[in-house]
Amino acid sequence: MKYKIYFYLLSAILLFITSSCGIYSFTGSSLHPDIKTIEIKNLYNNSGGGPPYLEQSLTQSLKDYFQQNSKLTIVNANGDLQMEGGITVYSTTPIAPTATANGSPPTASSIRLNLTVKIKVVNTKDEEGNFEKDFTTFQDFDATKSLQDVERDLIQTMNKKLSQDIFIETVANW
Repeated sequence: MKYKIYFYLLSAILLFITSSCGIYSFTGSSLHPDIKTIEIKNLYNNSGGGPPYLEQSLTQSLKDYFQQNSKLTIVNANGDLQMEGGITVYSTTPIAPTATANGSPPTASSIRLNLTVKIKVVNTKDEEGNFEKDFTTFQDFDATKSLQDVERDLIQTMNKKLSQDIFIETVANW
């Protein structure tokens, strides 16, 4: 009997908490129910670097992530949410220096690929949902490999991370 009371009390508390947080889903989306569409414009590459497919790859990654993790319909124009932006940094940086013999300068054992995207989101239903923000990620790779050999896989991993970060910032108001 005692455990039944605790069970009902805990159930009531959980029900209250989840219902008091607005519209919530287990994907983390807490969008207002009036928001049904999102427009994701093709990103531009203003970084001066990266492979020719970089812009399209990241744009498609964003669209796929929003389709898989929300009930929003992707539209070409006049979305309830309007997203645009571009790649501002695509660079490599040597990291993890290793000592060398004979007093020669140290060499890097790893290289870091950096990617930064500036995203602007306009929420046509609620101005408080508007934002403009830089999202940054990186991936390290072995300095004995060329960037061209590992670039496609690194970009795919970074696109997933950026898409997740942008999704959270856009639809999870918590």
